Amino acid sequence: MQHSIIVQLIGDKLHLAPLDENKLHNVLDLATGTGIWAIEFAKKYPFAHITGTDLSPVSHQGAPKNCKFIMEDAEDDWSFTEPFSYIHVRVVFSCFEDPLSIFRKAYDALEPGGILELQDWEMPMGFANEPQPDSSTSAFVRWGGVTIEAAIKRGRPLNNVQHYARWLREIGFEDVEEKKFVLPIGPWNNEDPLQEKLGTWQLLNMINAMEGFTLRNLSAIGWTPEQCQALVNECKDEMESRKLKPWNYIVVVWGRKPL
Repeated sequence: MQHSIIVQLIGDKLHLAPLDENKLHNVLDLATGTGIWAIEFAKKYPFAHITGTDLSPVSHQGAPKNCKFIMEDAEDDWSFTEPFSYIHVRVVFSCFEDPLSIFRKAYDALEPGGILELQDWEMPMGFANEPQPDSSTSAFVRWGGVTIEAAIKRGRPLNNVQHYARWLREIGFEDVEEKKFVLPIGPWNNEDPLQEKLGTWQLLNMINAMEGFTLRNLSAIGWTPEQCQALVNECKDEMESRKLKPWNYIVVVWGRKPL
């Protein structure tokens, strides 16, 4: 679902970075998840070799011959023996203690002229409501605040995406570009059929993910499972009532390693 949301939101594209098909040899999909992006990219570029890595095993079903998957923790030392011409990283805003160190590893693993592209959710969320909801009246606003607070205390901040473009420039990437896309949470933008559809999907995505994510996160600041569940239930009721008009930015950033 997340794959479909992002691909459609950015214009039915797997990537926005300007890739030269003649120079696409070795491609890395970091934190590949289900592997669906890597599989679709491998089908689109059959002459490139795609490697997807993740902490969990990935099913090879449906993968073409030019696509493989390996279990690997990106926070460990990288063991690749050949440089990459393109590295793709998506939805890792909650994954790493030190995302900047991961991007430095990506820089080192790219061949000269190689491209790193990041696609991610930006936190905190925004609201199209007027007046803006606050934590005294909205469980969902309260959830967003304590979620960011807890993630910082866990050592895995959720609000790093705003720094991606600057970090890439500091590392040494050239031609760094950033694009932002508004993703509604819920079908409240019924003036735009695509936004209404993707908002419906994102609402379901949030509801499905919220319970496990909240329990893992808020336990770090002393919340009990019962307290977590109570807040989640309030949020779900509020989100499904469509009284709120929340949204996220999907941020796409890419940069090129100097020749």
